[in-house]
Amino acid sequence: MVEANPLADIEYQTVTIKDVVYRRLKDAIITGRLRPGERLKEDALSKLLNVSRTPLREAVQRLEQEQLVERLPQGGVAVSPISVADALELNEIRAQLEALAAHIAAGRVKDGDLDEAEQALVPRLVSLAESRPALSDPVDEQPELDPDTGREFHALIYAIAGRARLATMLTQVVDGLKRYRVRIPEERKRTVAEEHRAIANAIANGQRREAERYMRKHVLGASVEYKKLGQRD
Repeated sequence: MVEANPLADIEYQTVTIKDVVYRRLKDAIITGRLRPGERLKEDALSKLLNVSRTPLREAVQRLEQEQLVERLPQGGVAVSPISVADALELNEIRAQLEALAAHIAAGRVKDGDLDEAEQALVPRLVSLAESRPALSDPVDEQPELDPDTGREFHALIYAIAGRARLATMLTQVVDGLKRYRVRIPEERKRTVAEEHRAIANAIANGQRREAERYMRKHVLGASVEYKKLGQRD
């Protein structure tokens, strides 16, 4: 006798309406189209997004959990304000999580714990780091740094680490930091390139402690720029 499958009648939907609403609102907050302090008016957003209030409220709850919106004392919800303290706190959290990812990635390389696809990511990581201009290169001969290169660099480390939950947590923290748009000086960009090389080589050589230490220093280096946010007019 064949037993009935208790999950047979369950339908799976990869993207729901509330997911779409959440993503659109989050993108608007991160990019500044919804400004800090701006109230989220339920009626207006429902019409704008062409959705009912239920998925909208569920999306707002997720944004509240991520501290991107906040409840107002007089009622309603508004986009959370931006503060230097929040930026520094987020960056400290990111530094610890990124350092952990680098430590795990180096450990998996050292222990030979990578499958064939993951092994191929290690030389890609090193190559990507080596492609960026060095401190010793003449400034006038250096190409403009592509921010996508930095994102790919960190994404490769998450993939080598092979920790999906850790990658999800990091994505959430990094998304929060995108609200704090800072001006990165050219000298800092070149320093970042050197730091990427050190991190990539430590991971490729299976050096856990070095990879963790280099990564923590690398991420915390951005805190200097976040502190300058409070000095702007």
